[in-house]
Amino acid sequence: MRFMKTGNIKPRTVIVLRRASDRKSLFVIETLMRWARCRLQNQSSFLKESNEMIPEFKTISVEYRQSLAYVTISNGVTNVIDADLMGDLLKLADWLDATPELSVVVFQSASPTHFLSHADFGLLKMLKDNGLYDRSAAGLYGDFLRRLRAMPKVMIAKVAGQARGGGAEFVFAMDMAFGCHDSARFALMEIMMGLLPGGGGALYLAEKVGRARALEACLGGADYDAVEAERFGLINRALPAGQLDGFVDDLAMRISRFSTDAVATNMEAISFNDGDMAGALDRVPDLFLSLIQQDAFDRCCQRYEELGVGRSVNAQKDWRFWAPSLSE
Repeated sequence: MRFMKTGNIKPRTVIVLRRASDRKSLFVIETLMRWARCRLQNQSSFLKESNEMIPEFKTISVEYRQSLAYVTISNGVTNVIDADLMGDLLKLADWLDATPELSVVVFQSASPTHFLSHADFGLLKMLKDNGLYDRSAAGLYGDFLRRLRAMPKVMIAKVAGQARGGGAEFVFAMDMAFGCHDSARFALMEIMMGLLPGGGGALYLAEKVGRARALEACLGGADYDAVEAERFGLINRALPAGQLDGFVDDLAMRISRFSTDAVATNMEAISFNDGDMAGALDRVPDLFLSLIQQDAFDRCCQRYEELGVGRSVNAQKDWRFWAPSLSE
């Protein structure tokens, strides 16, 4: 009877829960779906932590320092997108939104064999069969990915192991993705379940590689290793296992040391084409002007002169190493 103490559960739903083989899981899922709808409609104040406090998660962990955050997915060996992980991802999105000083977020996995897997198909079927999987629930994951893409932060996937189904959609929705040469695998395999990529992955993929290759990936459902993924344009680079961490960490750290406004505005300038190249080009001078008028530009100029970079041939060659120090 304790399941009936949560408000607003219709009598019909309670009867369904009594008949289900796993009543507790169904109850948790329905509560999650109801809470998530409220969050996505800005009708809840569930997350009240300050910007300095990282929420508690069950299936992910967050390491946060200054402008850079590492998010490690740890939901068993296979990292299936189940109720617990979906709830944590929504909570994470809230926290990222409430932390404006963050400019770079790196996603990685605690599992050596799986970066992020597909949805829990058995759970989806159970929800559908019990009348709990409606339009809002179907759009939950896609809305989460859209929230990440809309944030003025650089989202980077560091992929070792498999990323299939919703996991591949997650990677394709990122601003940048890097895969382990030896273990990374990517597949939009939903067609094998009689489905399509429900999180918008087909559109993200077509944006990267064009319609023909997106059709090959979605309709074929096959795996792409990291080398193929790099060649097709699914990811930025395929890197040996011994180099993946170092390369991504160096890139993320370097970006995080630049002005957050400059990072966000550069991202905007790259993203606002929308098929209208002439209109996009017209906006670039306005964005440039907005940045050159900020104090950050003055500080960087002063530091540039102090370092004597403009007069040093060696410094010009090694710009990757000294450039981050301009924003110190």
